[in-house]
Amino acid sequence: MERAENFTNKYLSIIEETLHVENVNEGKPIFLPGRINQFTIINLASKLNDLVRSTELSNSITDIESASRMKENTFTTGVGYSEDFLNFVKLGLLIGDKVVLWDSVLPGILNNPNGVDLNYLGNYVFNILSLKKLARKGGLIFLPHPSFWNDRTQYYFKALSTINNVPNELIGFVNAWSLLQDGFHLNPYLMATSDSNTYRLHQQFLKNEKLYPKEKLNNHNDLYELIRYNKFNFLADSKIEDFYDILNKDINRHFNVKNDLYKYIDLPKHLTETERKGYLDKVFTDLFDGIKKQNDSIEKSKLAKPGLIAGGISTVGSLVAATLSPGSTASIISLFSGVLGASGALYSLYGSLVQKPVVPVLYQVFNELNNKVEVDQADKVKQDEYKRKYNLE
Repeated sequence: MERAENFTNKYLSIIEETLHVENVNEGKPIFLPGRINQFTIINLASKLNDLVRSTELSNSITDIESASRMKENTFTTGVGYSEDFLNFVKLGLLIGDKVVLWDSVLPGILNNPNGVDLNYLGNYVFNILSLKKLARKGGLIFLPHPSFWNDRTQYYFKALSTINNVPNELIGFVNAWSLLQDGFHLNPYLMATSDSNTYRLHQQFLKNEKLYPKEKLNNHNDLYELIRYNKFNFLADSKIEDFYDILNKDINRHFNVKNDLYKYIDLPKHLTETERKGYLDKVFTDLFDGIKKQNDSIEKSKLAKPGLIAGGISTVGSLVAATLSPGSTASIISLFSGVLGASGALYSLYGSLVQKPVVPVLYQVFNELNNKVEVDQADKVKQDEYKRKYNLE
């Protein structure tokens, strides 16, 4: 995937540098429309066209096709438009190992440089460049839309062009389906609620489609609700590159977290939407309470007094040593039974002091994300105070 990642980083850098976007490395890109003119747009078009027409794009496409077929990889591709863009991408990172997004906007804008809406362009560029750090870490692939390079997608889109008012989500699923037929094993996902056009679209057009069964739609929607749940606001507040890093801290962590999450949201089937929301609220509350209980256990384990632990170890050790004189195994078992019975309080105290609680991976990830957000927020408060103190705003 190295070639696809390199292409993505080059593509994003061209956008950043040519459009004079500032503050990208801080994660909050600043697009200044006053610095953009027709020459700027033409220059951007020229640079992107040179990159797209090079062998770098075809090599990237080959990488995605081959890597997506490997069983150990789960690549997701977002479908439709989302106003909650960063959480939309986070959802994809929860579902899979890497998110693949297609640029369907810039090529269209560049084909008509005279009619560019700078406000629209600025919003789009802000969203995309907010993912630059994620791309550098390998969590994002961003390429020109397949309608510009894939024959099957072009054929399907030509057929769709004869239909009026085709929803964006349906166009996205047609694209995903055409790529699947061409050997790209990308998993489409979207964010939908029961009252959204997307949900109704699924009910009408996709309910029998193997590409995106309703169960998968519900699971993805439940995960999105988790990201937005008020007790887990650190999921939404975390920087997307931190979200990716902590989720993929080691090779098995993401797999375990994903499995744990799907166990939590494995709700009874045939629920009404009202019932589903009630179940979800209970599931999320139980998860929150479980994490809190685990944290309390960890804090208690930190209160252990080294001398008391050493004394406990010494006492139990002496009792064990006393039994190791010649004798039967039964006598050893008998003595241990006595230790556990008559000295049960000592054993219980010893166990509570030295045994570290086994922390589920999901709990670890959520705690690390929460701690990182708290540190970042504390740092921001200090920075703001410093700016105010020295009139640096």
